[in-house]
Amino acid sequence: MGLIQILKTYKIITMKKPYLIILLLSILISCDSSDDSSDNEDGNNTTEAIRLIEIKLTAYYNGNSAINNLSYQYDENYKLEQAISENENGIFTTNYFYTGDNITLLEYSNGQSRDYIYENGLIVNSTHSFSNSSTTYQYLYNSSQQMIQQGVVVGQDLSCIKSYQYDINDNPILTEDPCNSFTYEIDYDSKNNPFNALLPNNFLKVAPIGKNNATTYVNEVYSNGDTIIHITTTSMEYNSDDYPTKILYYNEAGELQSMEEYFYE
Repeated sequence: MGLIQILKTYKIITMKKPYLIILLLSILISCDSSDDSSDNEDGNNTTEAIRLIEIKLTAYYNGNSAINNLSYQYDENYKLEQAISENENGIFTTNYFYTGDNITLLEYSNGQSRDYIYENGLIVNSTHSFSNSSTTYQYLYNSSQQMIQQGVVVGQDLSCIKSYQYDINDNPILTEDPCNSFTYEIDYDSKNNPFNALLPNNFLKVAPIGKNNATTYVNEVYSNGDTIIHITTTSMEYNSDDYPTKILYYNEAGELQSMEEYFYE
């Protein structure tokens, strides 16, 4: 389980209280409204003047709260070297290894790993290796280098294919996941996504994440012939560089579900 999956899992677990909610793809990409980055479309944006160094995640449910702290360490070239997740269950680390500016291997503290294969600067395959098995994912892009399809490789075929549509800022606005029987639509602000200050653009594309921050999630879950709709809205505070410092998530009843606090240097 890497950084992206840690955050996805956190949001799935914490935001589905008190109902089954949204697979939140709010992870990771390049800033549009700031020109102090020297990133390129295929490669790396780790020369950002601003770097994300910590996220504090707080989930609220049934009158209780759970906290997960994520911290990030960089090498001398401002590339992410290690991500550390710490909560009541212990500490989980992810180490990042590069070939040039491309992340090609993640090694996890639970003994698992994930490697990435690139073509023309874009990730086309990744394989998550477990102790006795592995799962390979394949990614398809359009002419704008947006990842529009992701599937699990089974023999010569793909299964559990997810498809994506984007707005002009590379934000994924529609995700269709027939394997898990849901779709969701996302609206965005015009500010910088915090993960612009963390990881290369080509790595973020397979999350996928856009340039901005989600303001509304509409999740449609299909079960036994019925369609259940969940709506999550956010409220944000920003710093002077237009990066969020706090994001609050609310359900349809206006109840606070979770909070994310972001710290930079």
